[in-house]
Amino acid sequence: MDQVPLPFASCSQRTLEFVGTQRVWIKQPGSGLDKRQATLQLLIRGEGQQPKPVLIFRGKKKPSRHCDQQARATEAANYDKDVEVLWQPKSWADIETCVEWAEGCLTSFVALELKDEPYLLLCDNLNGQLADPFKAAMTKAGNSTLWFGPKGATHIWQPVDHHVGVRYKNMMSECYEEFLADRARGPPPTTDCCGKAGAVDPVGWQSLPGS
Repeated sequence: MDQVPLPFASCSQRTLEFVGTQRVWIKQPGSGLDKRQATLQLLIRGEGQQPKPVLIFRGKKKPSRHCDQQARATEAANYDKDVEVLWQPKSWADIETCVEWAEGCLTSFVALELKDEPYLLLCDNLNGQLADPFKAAMTKAGNSTLWFGPKGATHIWQPVDHHVGVRYKNMMSECYEEFLADRARGPPPTTDCCGKAGAVDPVGWQSLPGS
């Protein structure tokens, strides 16, 4: 399992232009849009059904104002069923968010797919995962064993960020570019580029090896 920071901008270094053009303009993201706006948390199995990807958005878990509560409910109704969505003020996987994930997303998946089968969960040294509340929540999430790998070597023993995570980011960049191309060709579309809010890749994760 690993977390991948997501900017709400296409940071591709390539663009399209006619051959022979003397000057090529490349639109860059505004200040702050190239920074983390959300976090994608991926739990990848070696084989079998893959757990749903989790998006951690920036915001309160429970909005206080009634209008914000209504907006959240309306937005949640449009989330893709194959994506889990959590909220955190800075879109970080902090202790509370890690516990919420273990008690909700992971427990549901284990009950459906693994039942009493023992499983090993490889974690890096994220503070939220090293905390006792997360470890306690994991004891209730089926027959689990936690293993924390050596620091500074996740690219070797847990290459989620640089492999599967990159695939997700590339697909998101393609989605952004398609959206911008649609706007250039005509009136703005009535839906977002992926069709639904929170739909990073509703079915692509199922095509991973062994799924």
